[in-house]
Amino acid sequence: MSLNNENNPMEMRVALGAVTADTQFELKRITKKMKILSLSVIDPTGEAEDAVNYVEVKLLRDAAVLANVSTETGEGGGLAAGVWQDAPETDIHDVLKDADLALLVDISGTGALNAGAVALVRYVEV
Repeated sequence: MSLNNENNPMEMRVALGAVTADTQFELKRITKKMKILSLSVIDPTGEAEDAVNYVEVKLLRDAAVLANVSTETGEGGGLAAGVWQDAPETDIHDVLKDADLALLVDISGTGALNAGAVALVRYVEV
């Protein structure tokens, strides 16, 4: 049994800070097969659910969206202040090796993350 298997996942946290415009954060180059177990987003001041002014945080493998947390009306609700919001599990997929992993913060209207952070739980198959 390896140390980095499904029974021993690792958490990667990324502080995004204040984001008021579309921004992509490059996380890492995947060299071994990785499975993403969850993606969570937090903002200490919160972000209301809105049809025009919203925030989407997308986990990307190359250009493909693997997971998405959105405050757009009908897409999962707002971000409560200081509470982690998880991406739906149905959005999570295997990440094949030889791919780039990134976070895209997509801002619509006057939506913004004030001091956002992301937690990514994953394991690498070795």
